[in-house]
Amino acid sequence: MKQIGDVLVIGAGVIGAAIAFALTRAGNLRVTLLEKGPLAAGMTRRSAGLVHPFQAHPTLIQFALDSYAFYARAAELLGANKSEFVSTGAALLGGATDAAKIFAHAQMFASDAREVTTLARGALAAQYPGVSPQLYAGLFTPRAGYADAAQMTQRLTQAARQRGLTIATGAQVKQILLAQGRVRGALTTAGEYEAPLVIVAAGGWTDKTLATIGLTTQLQFQRGAILFYEQPPNMTQGHPLFWDVNGEFFLRPHPYHLSAAGMLSPQPQALQFDALDEYVAPDIARDVSEFVARVWSTPSAPPKRAHTIVYSVGAGGLPMLGQMPGAAGLFVAAGFGANAFAVAPAVGETIARMVTDTSAPSALSFFQPARAKDNS
Repeated sequence: MKQIGDVLVIGAGVIGAAIAFALTRAGNLRVTLLEKGPLAAGMTRRSAGLVHPFQAHPTLIQFALDSYAFYARAAELLGANKSEFVSTGAALLGGATDAAKIFAHAQMFASDAREVTTLARGALAAQYPGVSPQLYAGLFTPRAGYADAAQMTQRLTQAARQRGLTIATGAQVKQILLAQGRVRGALTTAGEYEAPLVIVAAGGWTDKTLATIGLTTQLQFQRGAILFYEQPPNMTQGHPLFWDVNGEFFLRPHPYHLSAAGMLSPQPQALQFDALDEYVAPDIARDVSEFVARVWSTPSAPPKRAHTIVYSVGAGGLPMLGQMPGAAGLFVAAGFGANAFAVAPAVGETIARMVTDTSAPSALSFFQPARAKDNS
């Protein structure tokens, strides 16, 4: 049976959920969210749920700050009894040889110095007992925190459903439908959905979806792991989120006096995304434990548990956000990597403006998917 609407959103991870939520607030639109499995079952389920503005581009910094403001009001905006977002602040860590990288990050905040402060070596130890006084730390911002990414995605979709969102799980896209160069919907395993606007936000499956019409964004993947450690007894005040200036390691608080630490592969790679396992290699576990030991003033115990993570990244490390060339009405939001959760609400609002406001640009100039390729 054919389902008719105004907008189809493909992918029910945090980016797709945020887009659907923003669209249901943008106007009287019939919005359908398509997902091949359960909600938040892909990369969002593996996400560390980090929110911080230490991004690779000024636009992404603003996205993260806007998204932090959204998450801080999540209970109010999503109609929940309590907020699942925990505001912690974040420190950008560097070593003795990373001064140039720290300065480059600071320059991107130059227009609003209130967002970050420069930290001297050992400054965090005075505020957070248990943090190493020998720790090199470059910048600190209070506008950072974390949440359970899967639970927040569920909250977004529930709030959007109350505004009329239709959710179709178990609806794997078999074919994006085109007619005379314009999108007209999607054929799925659950039937045909007709709409003049289609937004692909399918994370690691974005290129598989676009391949049905001969397009690709040439996404690559960063793979890594998250390990959970018991905090030292002397860490009585908790700790902020720590982010490595090289983008390789992170550490954040976790409930039950635990901390979640992880790493990402420094070089993106091609992966068979449907064939991932949960095995964490000993060398990765060793490197993460060494990072934790550098941050904490006392040695950490062995991790309690661990799991793999994987994120899709765009060419050159920047995401793609906007209308696909050669397919009118087809938009893509992909390649946000480890920062997808950090920027999701702002991405949703941006896409909503693109598809509902005729005066809005169809793509951000820095992230437009013009580098997407035609396979045919």
